[in-house]
Amino acid sequence: MPGVTLPFLPIIYVRGYAMWMKDIIETTSTPYMGFNDGATKIRRGPDREVQKLFFESPLVRLMKDYGYTDMYRDGHELPDALSPRCVVICRYYDPADPDFGGQPRPTIEAGASCLAALILRVRELTCDTRDERERFRVYLVAHSMGGLICRKLLQNPAGSDEETAKSLVRRVFTYATPHGGIESRDFPLFGSLGAHLTRFSPLNIAKTMGLRNRNGPVNTLNKKWIPEEFFCLVGTNYKDYPSRVRLIIGDGSDGLVRVKNAWMPECPHAMVHRSHSGPHGIVNSEEGYRHLVRFLFGSATVKGLLSIRNLPSGNRGGATFVDLLGGPAGDRGRSGLPSGNRGGATFDVEVTVTENDGVAISERTARLWSELPADADPRNGATTANKPFMKVPIFSLYLPNPPIVSEPSRSALVPSLCFTVEIAVVVRGRVLQGKMHAPDVFREPVYRGSFMVHVWQDDNRELGARLMGLDGKWASNFRREAQTVGREFGAPGLKSDVPLNSEKGFSGTLHLRITPRDDDIAPSPPAPAVGGGTSGMDIESGLATGALDTGMLNDQQITESEGTES
Repeated sequence: MPGVTLPFLPIIYVRGYAMWMKDIIETTSTPYMGFNDGATKIRRGPDREVQKLFFESPLVRLMKDYGYTDMYRDGHELPDALSPRCVVICRYYDPADPDFGGQPRPTIEAGASCLAALILRVRELTCDTRDERERFRVYLVAHSMGGLICRKLLQNPAGSDEETAKSLVRRVFTYATPHGGIESRDFPLFGSLGAHLTRFSPLNIAKTMGLRNRNGPVNTLNKKWIPEEFFCLVGTNYKDYPSRVRLIIGDGSDGLVRVKNAWMPECPHAMVHRSHSGPHGIVNSEEGYRHLVRFLFGSATVKGLLSIRNLPSGNRGGATFVDLLGGPAGDRGRSGLPSGNRGGATFDVEVTVTENDGVAISERTARLWSELPADADPRNGATTANKPFMKVPIFSLYLPNPPIVSEPSRSALVPSLCFTVEIAVVVRGRVLQGKMHAPDVFREPVYRGSFMVHVWQDDNRELGARLMGLDGKWASNFRREAQTVGREFGAPGLKSDVPLNSEKGFSGTLHLRITPRDDDIAPSPPAPAVGGGTSGMDIESGLATGALDTGMLNDQQITESEGTES
């Protein structure tokens, strides 16, 4: 049997937390533990109206589109041999089923041990020779707590088997994982429900991941693994989560995990209007599947960053900006920026990425409590009001490989991605009309623009791209009027830097970077640099290696990239 080859490696799915015994029995009674769940509905448009859209399930689509097989033969799991292109379910809950042993509920640590053993077992079942075993790699795909199990294996492995298994992981994709813990909005967690949810408190996660600073952020890989090979998909639809716990967690969440806690700032991520689970769940969604297969199989990265050169000064019609809301996106309870050179006003960046068929694959807006704070460093939420430049990563996409099985005619197509990016920079605050008058709450855009981007890769694996601003233009003229994205000097990727300005005093640059991905399987995953610093990196290499997702670009680098922009 041939060994595994990129990009179609074995996939191991790790399901989330089963809260009650009935949930444990329900999940152990199914072969695929939710990875076979599909959907028939999607919410679209400004009013989020339900429309019919059939999504078969991630498992079925992987089988139909890319020829994957499962792990079961003749009523048994993990037969004597597996196809390298297989989907394997990590059944770490089986021992807790009364019919399968009735052992105690598995912890995250126990789940990581089970996952490590499964990775090593899959290697033996898919590889025949020593060379194949050395080149073996695997993808991990996880929902909710399953993502914490993956992080435990990668960040705090216990024993030689887990260390070996860690070295065999190529990429990790998480759906709605509480990387920063589970927290309620206004209500304390108590009773049996509170006992379950406090298992995922930031303090407990810090202990599990071996983080020394128990009071610091826990949504971090802590330099223990490769950030650009770990993708976080975040849900923003709490209303459709089919559990009353959504009333405790509140808006600004997927119904269970708050938006701010579902991603790690150093890793690529996207936010979609999906709930934690249910008919409108994030795993059983078309948007989730697109991100999944593009991140795992994609042939190139397509990243966008907004560098902000100037924001309006601190007055509006003679009145003073007074901070109303501030802090990291999705956390309205924190105090805002101090009044100062912009009068304490809070600036946010809202970004929506929509494909040509109308599916929004990334939405970061105030309405969904997922906007990007332009006043804050996305790594730690620290204000940067006194710095002359701010930089905001706005999207991380991947050039898809066309399906190769379900529609043979489509398998001959070249990798291609066409999407529209809508960007708005918004100021929020209060206007004081006088000491005796109530403040006037306002929210006003200081910049708004739309761009269409088309990226492709030809038969010779050469990248190409076009970009066009849509304001005042018809998209039908795209081929004739779009700007061809140029090549990076001395690099195989593409780059474009588009100046952005408004009459309200905003100026900045949209940076687009398109970089081919490595096709070879390295003997072992490269270790991150000690200290994790990238301050000496120029903007092009930063976008290519994933530093874009942390905002790790200094003022001089952005100035050099912007050139002579006025």
